[in-house]
Amino acid sequence: MAIEHDTDTVSNPMELMKLETRHLPGALKLSQEMGWPYRLEDWEFAATVGRGLVLEQAGQVIGTAMSWIYGKAFATVGMIIVTGPAQGGGNGSRLFDGLLEAAQGR
Repeated sequence: MAIEHDTDTVSNPMELMKLETRHLPGALKLSQEMGWPYRLEDWEFAATVGRGLVLEQAGQVIGTAMSWIYGKAFATVGMIIVTGPAQGGGNGSRLFDGLLEAAQGR
């Protein structure tokens, strides 16, 4: 997936990218912010069995989204989180659209 830049934040662009191990502590922080009971182990497992995207700004994870593929026809999504200050600006839609693209018609 190509990295996308948010042109509205030129000095600190938001980048949509593949979830990597280095993002997991930030993902955990987001789920804690939302009051979700996920542990780091839960994020590690989800990343191992699924595919993830993050929205990052100035080195900070500000959004996450995961998908899990089931054969050639089906996929599910979850763990879609955007930090409070970044909500309402279309960031959740950017993450979800990235998952839809990666699902390749599932």
